[in-house]
Amino acid sequence: MAKKPGEGKASKLAKRVIACLDVRTNDKGDLVVTKGDQYDVREHTKENEVRNLGKPVDLAGQYYKDGADEVSFLNITGFKKMNG
Repeated sequence: MAKKPGEGKASKLAKRVIACLDVRTNDKGDLVVTKGDQYDVREHTKENEVRNLGKPVDLAGQYYKDGADEVSFLNITGFKKMNG
């Protein structure tokens, strides 16, 4: 007799590592990965530049080499376009 779908051994959940990179343009128009608190991504210095953690493609490649299963990119300025 054939087993019905769902009968038999329970599947095991696999652990996955998914890196999410917060991406935006800096003041020069370059696409950068940044990190902030409540979307405050500015350095608290005289220059007040956007915090730059590196280039998105370079960092995604490093996460891949380090074993990430997926890399997602979040445009943290996307909400501004919705509000005008």
